[in-house]
Amino acid sequence: MPKEFLRQVELFENLSEADLDKLCELANEIHLKDGDYLFREGEPGNDAYIIKSGKLDVLKQSGDRTVLL
Repeated sequence: MPKEFLRQVELFENLSEADLDKLCELANEIHLKDGDYLFREGEPGNDAYIIKSGKLDVLKQSGDRTVLL
């Protein structure tokens, strides 16, 4: 993940250079196509995500139908 991008994220703007470097080492950039799922309800939540561009919909499975939240 480019350091310049992370520096623009308000949560990270005051990190020291050393801490920002560590964060960059840990961060992975992923790309999703239309219709791809980032994760599904019930999966372990061990990650944080920053949307660099585009948008995500939040969907909830309700019986046999999917509801947009």
